Amino acid sequence: MKPLFTLLLLITCLSLVAQDQYEIRAYTGAAFGSNLAVGDSDFAGGDRGFKTGIGLNAGLEFFVVDGISVNLGMTKYFRSGGNQLLFGVGNRNYFYESLYINLNGKYYLDSGLDWLQTYGLLGIVRFTSDYRVQGEFSRPATNKIGLNIGVGAILITEDWWNLLVEYRYSTPHGAQDTPSGGSSIFTLGLLYMFD
Repeated sequence: MKPLFTLLLLITCLSLVAQDQYEIRAYTGAAFGSNLAVGDSDFAGGDRGFKTGIGLNAGLEFFVVDGISVNLGMTKYFRSGGNQLLFGVGNRNYFYESLYINLNGKYYLDSGLDWLQTYGLLGIVRFTSDYRVQGEFSRPATNKIGLNIGVGAILITEDWWNLLVEYRYSTPHGAQDTPSGGSSIFTLGLLYMFD
């Protein structure tokens, strides 16, 4: 909860400072990520059951110069779980949840179209994952730092909301018995451009 509060406070302060000087954008949307959920599975049998997780993505974007922006945001995945053999200790209820706090730079490419903006992104991420196992034990939370790399597109509409589509790959992964490798994250959402 403390990292979330710190992020929200930082975003609020930066938006107040930048309000009259730079273009600001806010976005929110659904996030779908590989290796970010668990299901009913025999964890001791090699099938760890990691699958696509569903969550929410939100943040603010500040343009520092024309075509280059800094993006502060977070992606919170909903808790998932199951009730199967876990880590060889018998039948238990278990849960998995994760949070990404992102600081990305975006470089906008000229698409030649007034209604479409495309960009590449590169940034750093703080990843937190947590197992909670009902019964005999639970795993401690995992906190890691990693990289984000990705691409995105914004469909500009005549209304004040615009459609956002983004793909990024995040390198951090959990500790022992959590998903190995990074996560592919796809976001579909809405973006608002402040005047």
